[in-house]
Amino acid sequence: MRASAVRSANKAGPLKFAINDRLPKLIPSPPNNSVGNCQALVRAALVCTTIGISIGPANRALAQNVPPQTSVTAAEQAVLKSPGVSVSADGTRVLYGQEFFAKSGAVTVIDILNRIPGIQDVVKLNGNGGGGFSGGQQVERRGFGSTGDQILINGERLAGKTNDTAATLQRIQARQVERVEVIRGAVAGLDVRSEGLVVNVVLKESTGSGSWEASATHYNKGRVQWHGRASYSGTIDAWTYNIAVEDRPYYQQRDRIETYINLSELPYQRQFEINETIADERALTANTGYTFSNGDRLALNGRYGNEEEVEEFPVYSYALPVTPSSFLFFDDRVADTGKKTWEVGGDYTHDFTGGGQFKGLFVYTHGTFDRDTPFKLTLAGRAETLTRLQNEDRVNSEKIVRGSYRQDVSEAINAEAGAEVAINTLDKTVDLFTNQGGTLRRVVLFNAKAKIKETRFESFTTLSWQATSSLFVDTNLELEYSKLNQTGVDVNNRRSLFFVRPGVDLRYDITPLSQLRAFVHRNVSQLDFANFVATFEDDDARSDVVNAGNPDLVPEKAWEYALTYERRLPNDGGVASLKAFYNDISDRLDNIPVGPARAVSAVGNTGSGRMYGLEAKASIRLSALGLPGVVVNANGTVRRTRGTDAFTGARTRFQDYANHFYTLGFRHDTGWRDLAYGLSVDDEGRRAASDINYRHVFNRKFDGTAFAEMRAFAGMTAKLEYRRILRAGGIRKRVTYTGNRGFSPALRQESRRVRFNQDIVLTLRGSF
Repeated sequence: MRASAVRSANKAGPLKFAINDRLPKLIPSPPNNSVGNCQALVRAALVCTTIGISIGPANRALAQNVPPQTSVTAAEQAVLKSPGVSVSADGTRVLYGQEFFAKSGAVTVIDILNRIPGIQDVVKLNGNGGGGFSGGQQVERRGFGSTGDQILINGERLAGKTNDTAATLQRIQARQVERVEVIRGAVAGLDVRSEGLVVNVVLKESTGSGSWEASATHYNKGRVQWHGRASYSGTIDAWTYNIAVEDRPYYQQRDRIETYINLSELPYQRQFEINETIADERALTANTGYTFSNGDRLALNGRYGNEEEVEEFPVYSYALPVTPSSFLFFDDRVADTGKKTWEVGGDYTHDFTGGGQFKGLFVYTHGTFDRDTPFKLTLAGRAETLTRLQNEDRVNSEKIVRGSYRQDVSEAINAEAGAEVAINTLDKTVDLFTNQGGTLRRVVLFNAKAKIKETRFESFTTLSWQATSSLFVDTNLELEYSKLNQTGVDVNNRRSLFFVRPGVDLRYDITPLSQLRAFVHRNVSQLDFANFVATFEDDDARSDVVNAGNPDLVPEKAWEYALTYERRLPNDGGVASLKAFYNDISDRLDNIPVGPARAVSAVGNTGSGRMYGLEAKASIRLSALGLPGVVVNANGTVRRTRGTDAFTGARTRFQDYANHFYTLGFRHDTGWRDLAYGLSVDDEGRRAASDINYRHVFNRKFDGTAFAEMRAFAGMTAKLEYRRILRAGGIRKRVTYTGNRGFSPALRQESRRVRFNQDIVLTLRGSF
């Protein structure tokens, strides 16, 4: 299998030891023919490469986007008292210069951003608190669009989708940074639209330098994984470049103990499971930029990634009370996955003498995905049997071409117009083989092979107006037309979609330190074409279920409203904000019953829904309390959702969506050998989920992460992290039904306790 290089015969051996450690006299060793010989997996990751980003010289790239520095008011002087911190003349940007982070010992841009109050969520690219669609999941944007990552580099975002900004920031060295701009609210001329904060990292020219990172992660079961990254960047005349390579292994372990309870409230069966995921991703990325003598700018980037993953779900089942003689069966499912992606993108910018600007870009992404999942069952006293084999293969691609023209209509008005064309394709095949009389035979599945193609055209216009010195209005209108074609043995479907997406953003500066922001947007989600074709379920309750897909899906739409108040403290003492949001959703995506007798489920549109809540954020320096260098960060959200359960018709909250969550942490930069340490904790409310034959509630427990870092030697820093300190995990309560829970009786209750592995990570970083 493709991921065999990742998996090192680590099937039942670790499970055997883990369970025997817990119940040494009760759990018998599984039959030899069901487990096989096991070896310990110790994988050393080679330091391989990616090719990072470099987008044009900073001075030219930001010529139109940075307001000039002029005299400021007395109120703004309060902010300027902090060394290295200034405010743009129009008050929209807080600028952090080299004086601010020169003594921080930062190696990469991430190190710098972690020291700026109020932008931690932006750095993590978490999006806005009220954003997303049903279920609170972040939805892939349609095409390239005007929304995206909230971090710009030299005033621009990457012309890519898999080649993302978050990974790029880890490759750019701190000594390449000229300044960091924190942009508050809507601002004309940005390369990305955002209701909240936007961070712009301005780079300076570099003669050539590199950085490296190596880390070792130790897990609570003794496993060690190695990770390496290296990058090199520089400038040759008008040409800039950055290259990097990375090898990133991944390991996750979840210990589970589950008890089955009958309708008389009596436990009768117990299952033990250690769910392990072992993966390794190698990536190579390359970005380059060139500035022509007339000021035109060309940027190109590329990325190649190869990931192998093995996920194993071994289950030992015993009747209660648990004794060696009560062993029922050993069920082993292994998902062996291979993924390959490559992407090229680029953009070209031309500034006209009259003040206008043209920008064109292209993105081409291609990916392959193939997964083999054998199911093996060993009943008590019997030999192992291969009961089932699932195969899934898909090839997807996306091609985007986008062009826009921007012009200052007057000193107060800026306009932009453009168009985007995108072509998305998916070729997917699923195969199922089951054991029939000792032989695996193919099962004929409906809609098991299909090709899907979407051709989308979008036009967009934007008008930005500085109505008064304090009030800024930004309006946009997007029109989209798309054609969807699905062809296959069982389904041939053609249809057209048309959407109108208006939006308005307002920014009102009450004072130079206080700001009020509001927006109204019409958003449309990107469809997952894989849901159009037959799909294997991968959750533990329905792993042997195949649904037929839903070729009639339409995107989920939402009217999104938000109002935010932000207050910055004097002397760069921090920032606090409070946000109220409300989303009115139509054609909400969720599981629905399909097929004869409504006996199976598929993803479908379930009607209307709504989501609303409050989000509070604060990032405060404690210098005023005599604790210089200490920053406290807090983030809390309370929200409610309401939709329709497609199986029962009752009103219910969205799937897998916590009604509240919070994070709280602090960071202390001591100034001695760049020593810093900190702690963060998080917790959330219960998450409810359901499908055709079950419903459950999952309660994840309180847990946290601690770290300490310092300059070990000249040019090298060391960082130690302790993740999931409490190894708290969570508890899941589930009710399983005999069939469609809309009209079928309950079968049993299930109580599951989950514990996640702890990680201790030692990271060394340096430059050359």
